[in-house]
Amino acid sequence: MKCRCRRGRWLRWLDSLVRRFSRGCGACCSPGCRGCSGSLPPGREVALAELAVGQSGRVVSVASGDQDLINRFADYGLVRGIVVTVHEQALFGGPMLLSVQGSMVVLRRSEAALIRVCSVSSTCHE
Repeated sequence: MKCRCRRGRWLRWLDSLVRRFSRGCGACCSPGCRGCSGSLPPGREVALAELAVGQSGRVVSVASGDQDLINRFADYGLVRGIVVTVHEQALFGGPMLLSVQGSMVVLRRSEAALIRVCSVSSTCHE
């Protein structure tokens, strides 16, 4: 039996909206996939913002430019050679929750786009 209260209708509407706008993870062929666990294909280098929930990558480079931002990334532990795992992503381009050396870090997507990562198993220009 379906709930006919306002809260029930709102939750059904929200669930349908999430399903409609989910892009998939890009690592598999399922368009409704909420993210595959694992890491990137070997040799592929992408921005940290492109990783799906559950995927891991090794930091290859941090974009140069604003020295304050680079120093903040270093304070978070986001330096070259560190393995990063995406735990959660907010909808519609919101922030990402990352695991970096055992601690949880939240980054804006625009900031995560400045960090390049590759497969955990490959060396990627080291």
